Amino acid sequence: MSEVTSCTNAGSKLRGRCVRFGFVQIREYPYTLGNHPDCSCGPPLTIDWDFDETSSFDVDSYESCRPPRRLVRQMIMNDCTRSDIIMNSTDYTTDDINKVIKEMDLVKKQRQRTRTFLSVMHRDDSKQRTKKGGRTIQRKRR
Repeated sequence: MSEVTSCTNAGSKLRGRCVRFGFVQIREYPYTLGNHPDCSCGPPLTIDWDFDETSSFDVDSYESCRPPRRLVRQMIMNDCTRSDIIMNSTDYTTDDINKVIKEMDLVKKQRQRTRTFLSVMHRDDSKQRTKKGGRTIQRKRR
């Protein structure tokens, strides 16, 4: 068995703290219909809690044969891809998907209203602080 070891050095003394990586376990999680409003359009996807443990490798073997890391833009899914995944790999219906999309649109609108309201509140609060500060300065001058 091959292990990757990393130890910390403090000055010239070797501390007794070491981290060893022996094996990498690969798990596959099924997709499920999500509930986060971060998708610009279409249904949100998330992974389920259940998983299948598919394989286990020692670290050196995994690192020597793993695929190259993907760029962020390669991991982004458009709404059609997400809908296809949900329709083909879960028991959700089109009605379920449309219901979640409507709920997420409502949450997005609520968040936008909150951002707008907070912006107005911040401006009003700044004006009041300025007015109070101005009065204080005028009183001190008298």
